[in-house]
Amino acid sequence: MEFELEFIPSVRRYLGEVFSLFFSYLGEDNVVALYVFGSVIGEEYCDTSDCDLLIVLDDGVAPKQIKHVSGLLKSLEIKHGFCSMESSILGRMLRAIERSTGMFESHFICRKSDVLKGSFTRVFSTNRFLSKLLAPSSIVFGSVLNRIKKVYGQDVLKEAAIPKPTLLTIFKSLAMNLFLSFFTIILYPFSSKANKYEMEAAKWSILASYYYLKKSNPGIIEALKFFTNLGLPESYFKRFLQLRKNYQNDIIFGLATPLYVLKVHAKTLKYSKNITRRY
Repeated sequence: MEFELEFIPSVRRYLGEVFSLFFSYLGEDNVVALYVFGSVIGEEYCDTSDCDLLIVLDDGVAPKQIKHVSGLLKSLEIKHGFCSMESSILGRMLRAIERSTGMFESHFICRKSDVLKGSFTRVFSTNRFLSKLLAPSSIVFGSVLNRIKKVYGQDVLKEAAIPKPTLLTIFKSLAMNLFLSFFTIILYPFSSKANKYEMEAAKWSILASYYYLKKSNPGIIEALKFFTNLGLPESYFKRFLQLRKNYQNDIIFGLATPLYVLKVHAKTLKYSKNITRRY
């Protein structure tokens, strides 16, 4: 199948199997659009990257069909090395948390009406209560849509109703990522994934804050440069990029993350206030 974008061979093979899966089980007419987002579409793609997908289906597709095909797609992700099976009790508990928050999920499947309404919880399959309480949904949604590419079908995202980010959403970003970075510290003796949670807190602090200020998402590297220019120490960000390429648990990095989450959001609020004063 011909794609609208160029991909490295391993990603191209994976996407080919994704299309075969959805067309076989749901029929071509029920697949409205397929998008890719995240590092797979930029120069930031590395060996530890996954392939983030947003798959939009026709409204006539039943929830049980979506659940079934989502399970099959998860098997494909494992086959292609984009995720792994968790066998330990702690691992399964952490995966349950990840699924309810959308964290580390490599695919999201929704119906066309979910996209048009801008329904964050339905598009990203997150827990409604947690999303309402903590998720900076307009920032996350807007940030993802600002850096997403259509591979197949209708460009329904052009019609999506995404609310504008407010001051409340940046405080939600602070609360969510600060909680995640503190909570993860206790995982270091028990889980090899501890640093991944710290990196996720750092990444979304940076991307969410950048989007709040600029209403765009240039990718993590450019966003890191922006906050370095605002005065945040470069050493933490360098270590962040090193760990993306050669992952390992680093307790020093983990202990530093809550402070940097605070600093990123403090710089964001200060920068935003200065912009407001100018105008």
